[in-house]
Amino acid sequence: MRKLAVFTATRAEYGLLRPILRTIEESDRVALQLIVSGTHLSALHGNTVDQIKQDGYSIDAYVDSLEAEDSIQAINSTMAKTQVGVAGALQQLQPDLLIVLGDRYELLSCVTAAMIVGIPVVHLHGGELTTGAIDDAIRHAITKLSHIHMTGTQEYRNRVIQLGEQPELVFNVGATAVDNAAAIKPISKKDLEAALGFKLREQNVLITFHPETLSPISVQQQLKELFAALDSQPDLGMIFTMPNADKDFEIIDSAIKNYVAASPHTRMYRKSLGNVLYMNTLRHMDAMVGNSSSGITEGPILNVPTVNIGNRQDGRVRASSILDVPCRSELIVEAISNALNMSALTADREAASIYGSPGVSHRIIKILEEIDLTGLRQKKFYDLPIRSHTV
Repeated sequence: MRKLAVFTATRAEYGLLRPILRTIEESDRVALQLIVSGTHLSALHGNTVDQIKQDGYSIDAYVDSLEAEDSIQAINSTMAKTQVGVAGALQQLQPDLLIVLGDRYELLSCVTAAMIVGIPVVHLHGGELTTGAIDDAIRHAITKLSHIHMTGTQEYRNRVIQLGEQPELVFNVGATAVDNAAAIKPISKKDLEAALGFKLREQNVLITFHPETLSPISVQQQLKELFAALDSQPDLGMIFTMPNADKDFEIIDSAIKNYVAASPHTRMYRKSLGNVLYMNTLRHMDAMVGNSSSGITEGPILNVPTVNIGNRQDGRVRASSILDVPCRSELIVEAISNALNMSALTADREAASIYGSPGVSHRIIKILEEIDLTGLRQKKFYDLPIRSHTV
């Protein structure tokens, strides 16, 4: 059987990988090897490795590399330790392919290790743009270190080819979030409240605010603007999730905890909801607020409008239910009001046309079951046709 190693380092990326893991285990032509690292192994971030185990997956390698701090030096140290740890895991497991998803800095270390060890890489969600974060450059670097590409849209496929990747190795398969939305059984509002331990209000929002790593505005000012906008909605139920482990993570996380503590009957905080509870929580929300890619992808798929703050997600393909707004309190207030007043959204149909139909994970694994791996490591740059022109 062809061995497919899958690397996961965060709760968000694991949620998008779950349909892939499930499909690999259902196949009689490929075998799963799971490598777990990053925030999954951190108590500070909720020990989300426990969720992976609860989902029934055996873990073949642990790469404990996350530094406790969120400084630039600590992130570089995490990257170095990740590369060394993943290299050792790959040498031991000897997979035929390594699957990674997204644009986190841990993934850049992971695929660098794979290149040195000699394991071809399958990259999911390449070709996207997030010009407000360093993830943008990291994603494109991962593309150049990868061999097979699974993109979420045709536009993203075109961009991967533009980066010099061979067209026959770039597949527009759609977003695995579509599979998640189709597979997870909805629960009632009452059951959701019991699972959360929180009484929902008449209107509720899910808030995820990550560090905007290329913003000219200080993180303290961003938080001031966000909280000022939320203060204008005193009757709104607010569910906060933990930000990414990027620089300034601790500042944001501490500020959110203090903000929630000031009004616990209308606000709650969770390090991690887990994929099933997260999707069901989002289903019952009137809007999503923040700067997470989940608001761009899962929000429209579940017919929930998103108030997307700042520049972190600039460049992503988006549905009309995404309300982009600068990080200024009065504009955020207006956008939240507009999102809460949205009705009869067509975002679900729009998202389907953007991100593909259910069956994404099966399309991916079928390709990986059948693709010829001969000579795959010898990458060749694909040159786009150049049109002659006169000056």
